[in-house]
Amino acid sequence: MTIFSTRSRRRWTVVVPLVAAAAVALAGCGEEGPGDGPDPAAHTLPEKADRVPITDRAVAAIALAHLSDDTSSREGTYTDGSDPKGIRWTDLRYRASPGEDGDLVRVAVWPGREEYVHCQKQDEGCEVLDTDVPGGRIYLHWSEVTEEDPGSLYAVLERAGESSYILQSGAKITGDPREMEDLAVTVDDMVAVLEDPWLRVRTSPDAVAAGEDVSDWTPRPSYSK
Repeated sequence: MTIFSTRSRRRWTVVVPLVAAAAVALAGCGEEGPGDGPDPAAHTLPEKADRVPITDRAVAAIALAHLSDDTSSREGTYTDGSDPKGIRWTDLRYRASPGEDGDLVRVAVWPGREEYVHCQKQDEGCEVLDTDVPGGRIYLHWSEVTEEDPGSLYAVLERAGESSYILQSGAKITGDPREMEDLAVTVDDMVAVLEDPWLRVRTSPDAVAAGEDVSDWTPRPSYSK
């Protein structure tokens, strides 16, 4: 299953941490504020009968409404038979350099739920976050840096019948990510993306239209489902 990995559409990759100066610069990019797309405060869902299926490109537009638009690439995520049916997702890359993909931010939404994202009593690096989403629950997961791995960080919002997800990879995770200052995307910004009313399996036609306006877009490979 690729959803909790950092596999790109080109290859499996372990994202090499940026040097400290680049990490600080990337954190500064996040401080520039929302990027492409309509003001997220205006994101509202129409009645169920008027909603349409979300697209990979709409997912990108929703993410970029909350995150920096200073991306190195924007593309639909590689998908195979092990991924949840009906998943729609996007990969945003920041600060790529020759030979390096840069930092990854991956955002997804799909029908259904994944039981293994729930925090267990024995889990370290898992917290349930408060959310105003009706019937929703956010699980924040992280693992700390080792000699072989820079660590990982992702969050999942579960609500009735569907899940949404955001991962970032690249920075060394040295402790509780809510207290870290050198992340490409803060935990608060990750939560803001998940809680966006448009990040639904069936969404507003305006979200799909905003996706069509996302520039420099590369669709997922045609052999993905």
